[in-house]
Amino acid sequence: MVQGPRPTSVSQARSQVKPWLDAMSEKNLSMSQIESSVHRSIDNNPKLQKQLKRALEAGGQEALKSIFAHPLIRISSAAVKAWVEEAEEP
Repeated sequence: MVQGPRPTSVSQARSQVKPWLDAMSEKNLSMSQIESSVHRSIDNNPKLQKQLKRALEAGGQEALKSIFAHPLIRISSAAVKAWVEEAEEP
């Protein structure tokens, strides 16, 4: 039986990500600025890195799509996956 992502890892990461996506959508930033900000946030937040890694392991890129879903901002789940994997490197 294949299990989906653990609801706690996805919901915890989503609750951490949603406020910044909302704030960034109100600041009229370019997509490049938003992606750069999200990338820095992942790099500088070990707790978020772990949550995203767990969600990725449990549910793949679909879990990341769910976490970063926003009506006004589109963050590529492939980019988030690369940033999470990059953050794991020494």
